[in-house]
Amino acid sequence: MLQGTGVTAVALHPGWVESNLAQHMIGSKNSCTYAMLKPILKMAGMMDTWGGTQTTLFCILDDTIPSHSGEYYSRGGIYTREKQRCKKGGWPMKSPSPHVTDENAAKLWAVTEEMVARYK
Repeated sequence: MLQGTGVTAVALHPGWVESNLAQHMIGSKNSCTYAMLKPILKMAGMMDTWGGTQTTLFCILDDTIPSHSGEYYSRGGIYTREKQRCKKGGWPMKSPSPHVTDENAAKLWAVTEEMVARYK
């Protein structure tokens, strides 16, 4: 549907990024709990916001992206054990979800097109 429009659609996962959202999950960022957990979270793969922007910036700025429409990009991420092959990230990479190419994905796409068409 987007062919010939100059629009490129990709999926991306920025990684596990430290943000203000963490304060709602483990208490205030100023709390002792957060101060004690932060080094452990960093060792587990949490990155700062600069690191978290890199996948998005790559997808916006890299000249090769238009030839990879529909691909999945991730610098890194936390996945279940069966998805360890994705843990290191890469550009582009296989999506960690097998459902992006099954019949449910096709149904979701069709419903989305219908809904978008209503508001044109």
